[in-house]
Formats: sequence, C-alpha cells, structure tokens
Amino acid sequence: MQKIWPFCIFVFFIYPHHANAFAFSLRPYLGYARVNMSEVDENNRYGINSLSNLVSQPLPFPEPFNGHLMGGIQIEYHYESQYYLYFSTYYFRESSTVNYENLLTNSTLTFFNDRSIELFEFSLGLKYFLKYSSWRPINFYLSGGAGFALGGARSEFVYHDGKNSVDNKGNFNSSSLTAHFCAGVQFRFSHLFSLEAEAGYRQANLQQMEGVLEVQQNFPDIPDGKITARDDNYRTDANYDFSGFFFNLGIGLYFQL
Repeated sequence: MQKIWPFCIFVFFIYPHHANAFAFSLRPYLGYARVNMSEVDENNRYGINSLSNLVSQPLPFPEPFNGHLMGGIQIEYHYESQYYLYFSTYYFRESSTVNYENLLTNSTLTFFNDRSIELFEFSLGLKYFLKYSSWRPINFYLSGGAGFALGGARSEFVYHDGKNSVDNKGNFNSSSLTAHFCAGVQFRFSHLFSLEAEAGYRQANLQQMEGVLEVQQNFPDIPDGKITARDDNYRTDANYDFSGFFFNLGIGLYFQL
C-alpha cells in the first residue's frame, strides 16, 4: 500500500502539469490592417473642392486612408489540447498630410491639411487548433473574438492667400463593440518559442464621432464671410469605419505560472 502513494502523487500532481506544461503564452505581434474610410475621404475632398471653387484656386488632395501598420499583445491560456483562450490588445494609427505653396501675383498661397485616425481595442477570443500537437513543428488554427474599441480622429485645415483665410481644427472620438475572425499557422521551434502568421477580418465601425470643432474663416468679399466659432459637441458627418482585412506576424513565448 505504501508503494502506491508515490505513484498516486506522481499521477495527480506531476502528470497534469506535464500534459499541459506550458499553459500560458505571450504573443506580441506586428502587421498591416486595411480600413474603410471612404466616407471620411469623400467628406474631406468635398471641403477642399468647396474651398477651391470659392477662392478660384486649384488645391491638392491628401492621400486617402487605406491602411497602415498595426500591432498589439496577446495573452493566451491553453484551456484544452486544441483550445486556447486569449486576451488581446490592438492598436492602429494612420495619418495623411498635404502641405502646398503657390506664388501668386501679390502674395503666397499656403494650404495645409493634416489628418489622423487611430483605434485601440481590447478583445477576448478563442483559438482552435486543427489536430494540435506541441511536438508538431507546424500547426494550423482558426480564431475569433469580440471586443471593445476606442477610436479617435484629428484634423487641421489651414488656408491663406493674402486675402482669404481658413484655420479649422477638429478633435473627435467614439467607441464601439468589435469582432474579428482569422486563420493562422504556427511554426513551433521549441516548447518555449514559436512564430505565428495569421490573416483575417476585423469588424470595427465606430460610426459618427463627436468632439470639438474650432472654426476661424475670413472671406472679405462674401457677406458674413468672417466666422469664429467653437463647438464642443460637434458630430461628424462621416462614419469612421476601421473594418477591413488584416495580416500579422507574432512571436509566441510559452511559460507556466
């Protein structure tokens, strides 16, 4: 009977830890994400066109928002042999700027349009491996999750031609629930280290944003053309949609608490 106790202790305490020896992992990642900001870009182009027609001067457009680098950190828990639960953070930022000067007859035309958008997301999800084995060098998986995102947008619109002037500034924010789905491949180099690549789609439409808009405009040839105003509860006309396909590479570091 006494000889059985050491064996029971081994089975109860040691074997479970051996079967799931690296229960947690830390996965920092970096990648590229697309966004769907067509409404935002069209709204900005409309404003530039309106100003161009008003002052009878051609003005350039900034580059549209299409996508940019993103990154984050994912903490995973090895729940069962083929299932991982994870908590993930995600950060995306993109900017677009145009700085234009043109010599006129009696003055210099200057036009500056600086815009930026950003998204910070927290999410929870489940990762499912297809016939997972910690000893297999290559494993494939599917994953999906839901989260909460905070988004922001900033804009600066400046124009001077010696007579007419515009100096508008906006700072807006919004929040929304989000979701994502992706497929990936894991290259396992050891029990402590792996490299993962994944591609998927993120749904993150923050709709219209709210914030502060400051307006300073002076058009002497137009009745009531001088405006100085500030709106602390301005609501944007366009929807800010961060939805789109993404791709990332991550490094998996495995440990046990």
